[in-house]
Amino acid sequence: MIKKNILKLKNFLAKRQNKTRRHTVKWEEATQIGVLVDNPDGSQIKAVNKFIEELRSEKKEVEVICRIEKSYLRNYSFDFIQVSSSSLDWKGTFKDIRINNFTKKKFDYLYSINNSPFLPFENILVSSKANFRIGINNGRNLDLFEIAIQPHEHEKLGDILNKMLTISKKLTN
Repeated sequence: MIKKNILKLKNFLAKRQNKTRRHTVKWEEATQIGVLVDNPDGSQIKAVNKFIEELRSEKKEVEVICRIEKSYLRNYSFDFIQVSSSSLDWKGTFKDIRINNFTKKKFDYLYSINNSPFLPFENILVSSKANFRIGINNGRNLDLFEIAIQPHEHEKLGDILNKMLTISKKLTN
């Protein structure tokens, strides 16, 4: 409980202190892509694999952080940094330096594939130096993204990811 409250406070402060200038980068010029993935039931592994594969097929350098709790394993076809509720110390700081480096990296686009609130991902998003953040609207995270996709009822994750890519490819400076 203390760790959760500390992380909420850190997120609040990071929102106010992060002065990163957010702007679009033409898709053809974008090279660095960050992706946050939370797929708790594992039903959308193919959609996530396809999304990452498509980014890489377009010659983008992709770094991924996946939420993996003890109760589930994922057989993704790509390398990723694992994060879970226990990835933070009592002060709300990530134990894995790779996550801290991810946050400091100047991604052209940062995608959040996450339907429900997860404080560590919120911390990554608010602290991020990414140029442009795109995610899924869960009703309380609109200030975390420059574009938040509103999924339709019963819409498949693959369709949402296709929307994210389509929008990204249409954006100009």
